[in-house]
Order: sequence, then C-alpha cells, then structure tokens
Amino acid sequence: MHNQSPTPVMKFAPNPFVPGGTPIAIPTYRFYLDGLIAHVHRATPLGYSVEVLGNLILGAEDSIVLSTVTFETSIQALDLGEAMGQFGA
Repeated sequence: MHNQSPTPVMKFAPNPFVPGGTPIAIPTYRFYLDGLIAHVHRATPLGYSVEVLGNLILGAEDSIVLSTVTFETSIQALDLGEAMGQFGA
C-alpha cells in the first residue's frame, strides 16, 4: 500500500563475543520495498564480520529465515496512520 524512503534506524544484534551479554547497536538504513524490508548496515562494529554475524547476513548461509507480519500490524501501517492523522484524513 505504501513504499517509504530509506529510514535510518538502530538494529540490535546479539553480542557473539559475550553470549547472553548486552546486544550491540548497529546503525542501519531500513528499506521498505512493497512488502520486503531490508536492513543495510551503515557501519559494522569492530571485530564483526560475515563469519561472526552468520545468518544475520543474507547469503552467509545456505538457508534463510523470513519473519512476516500483516500490513495491519506493521510499522508502515502505523506510520501511514500517523501521517494521515496530521492532515486530518
């Protein structure tokens, strides 16, 4: 229903060096492309690599896991509702 421009966000990845430790903040851009969401890292923490991040990186493993939500419960629906509310729609 709506495509958004890239949005800068912080994603949090498990700390592979301290199991169960505080997640590490990774600055990313969030792209929403007609239902597909892609997070592109703007920077990678020191010591992190494709090998360390493993299946958090697309193409690092032979399989992929995708999570899905309906549009009605998505961030896009929330953002669109807030934007429409600003204009009295």
